[in-house]
Amino acid sequence: MIACVIFRMLIILQVLNVFSACSGIDDFFSEYDPNDCSLFLIPASFHISYNYWEPSSEWSECVCGSTNRTRQMKHCNSGTCTYCNRYEKCKSCYNDGTLTPSGCNCTERYYEKCCENRISICEAVPADVVFVLDSSLSQTEVQFNKQLDFVARFIDAVNVSETEFQFAVVTFSTVAVTELDFDSSLSKNDLKTQIKKISFRPGATFTDKGLSMARSLLSTRGNRLDGLSIVKFAFILTDGMSINKRATKDAASNLRREASVVAIGVGHDILHSELQSIASPSDKHSLSYVYSVENFDALHTMIDRLIDATCERCEVSNMTDIFVVIDDLSGSALTAEEFQTALNALTCIVQHLSAYGQPNGQTVNITTIDDLGYKLTSLSNASDLDILLISIQNIRQRKSCYTNDCDKPIELNISSGLIPIIKRVTDNHIDTRSNSRKILIVFSSGRFADKYMVRLELQDTLNKSNIDIFAIGPGYGTDIDGLHSLVREP
Repeated sequence: MIACVIFRMLIILQVLNVFSACSGIDDFFSEYDPNDCSLFLIPASFHISYNYWEPSSEWSECVCGSTNRTRQMKHCNSGTCTYCNRYEKCKSCYNDGTLTPSGCNCTERYYEKCCENRISICEAVPADVVFVLDSSLSQTEVQFNKQLDFVARFIDAVNVSETEFQFAVVTFSTVAVTELDFDSSLSKNDLKTQIKKISFRPGATFTDKGLSMARSLLSTRGNRLDGLSIVKFAFILTDGMSINKRATKDAASNLRREASVVAIGVGHDILHSELQSIASPSDKHSLSYVYSVENFDALHTMIDRLIDATCERCEVSNMTDIFVVIDDLSGSALTAEEFQTALNALTCIVQHLSAYGQPNGQTVNITTIDDLGYKLTSLSNASDLDILLISIQNIRQRKSCYTNDCDKPIELNISSGLIPIIKRVTDNHIDTRSNSRKILIVFSSGRFADKYMVRLELQDTLNKSNIDIFAIGPGYGTDIDGLHSLVREP
């Protein structure tokens, strides 16, 4: 009797082990349907040592949601085999995707039915880009064709595919026209061929109509691949002021709900306040979405920056050496109010340096240039953000000369003051790390006696430097053209 009980217990344990083996092969949560499985039909020739399970078919396709997938399993014992179906619940959506009535809404870079595929980290973020081009009478057909050439060059510099860049083009003057709609079947060469065929349509500058057309294209844009998350951009090129500023502002506001909007002003007659009202506000990806160039010939210089704005870097690094120059020269003197505004703006910038003072974070150096030389702000503890902020607010505007110095000839102007700083930073001669990004921020009124000469004197040094240079005017009286002379295009 005892032997019989022990034998029956062994049979039960073996059956339980078999069930466990069948239900726990993979990492997914699974369950058996006993009505469809012959697991418990134990053959008469039952021997524990010859009992095993193995899959006899591949998994069926997994449909996202609450459905199951199946796989046939084979159970063999002493040469006698039986079969059962294994059932496994499909996960709703992989990789943090969200299940919606229409399918999986995938997180950035994931796509396919269940968000199971991922785009390589070093590829561009999938982006829909619509170019909105000014075709008004404020320019010539030759200048309009330079806009088309800029678009073609941009397309030539990126990858065009279902998982990378896709493009559309709108022109505007008295009316807006969709010249090129999104079409994933078009290759890079196809796109460039189509762009060359776009005609110049001169008329009035109804910028709002172009913005509205771009929004319509982006808002009705269908998915390229199941669940693929798309970043949307609109690049607005204009060389003049819009006819209806209120309508332009409203249309831009609506467009920004669909995409990041980049405003590009071309020429000297641009209303910068209008560019600001069109463009998206600064964010973690870009300090500004407003750009300007002096003429259509300089548009090509913007391609790298615009591609950076639409692409994800392969590696994120905070290692940045920031050099700040405050122009306190008498020839372009800041007013007392402008000088304090510059200090307040610098304080705001520094407060947003999330990795300041860390070994691979940001560093800050501040120099004031006046007629007789340089004054480096002393930073007694470079890793202490509070001390840096106090040091900034303790900077004082210097008089153009002191009592004993007034008879001395003026030694510096803005270009002769900046050139040595740019060269020393480029050559890593002052407080820089060889593998760090280098940024030079210049606070100036831009009110130079000869802006052309400033540009001429600086140009060679700027072209040879590896520094990102930003010029900031801290007041309403800032001369924008003067600030342009301090930086590379754009």
